[in-house]
Amino acid sequence: MLTYRPVNHYDLPLLATFPQNEDELYFCYPKGIYPFTPDQLIDIISHRCYSTVIEKEGVLAGFANFYQWQHQGLCKIGNVMVNPIFRQQGIARYLLSVMIKQAVDIFQAKEIQVSCFNTNTAALLFYPKIGFLPISIEERYDKQNQKIALIHFSKIL
Repeated sequence: MLTYRPVNHYDLPLLATFPQNEDELYFCYPKGIYPFTPDQLIDIISHRCYSTVIEKEGVLAGFANFYQWQHQGLCKIGNVMVNPIFRQQGIARYLLSVMIKQAVDIFQAKEIQVSCFNTNTAALLFYPKIGFLPISIEERYDKQNQKIALIHFSKIL
């Protein structure tokens, strides 16, 4: 059974373990320094809204928030993370549906956006499956100063 709720400070140590390596941390938080820490999460949460956790039978399974939000406009979902022990079990699908529901219920959002790097194949394949369409590509540089693409996806509500 999956449930959701606001994040709390007791969640932070386990959430910080979700990114399993530097690449995974970069995918969900490009400014992050690996190994990820609860202090970095505190900083994230302080600058974003509706930081939300998913639980599967009482165990933390996912996390996301909004890094941009507009009443009756656009909401952007960020910091999407899934607990490694629950990957490929529908957690990300549920997490995105919760975030979309919150965007609609709280902000009356008309559009939702998510972004992912071209090196994150799993996310690139996942977002279109749940109705997001690619709308633009932004040039970025990874931690090794290699050129990569940040692909922005949109879902009109």
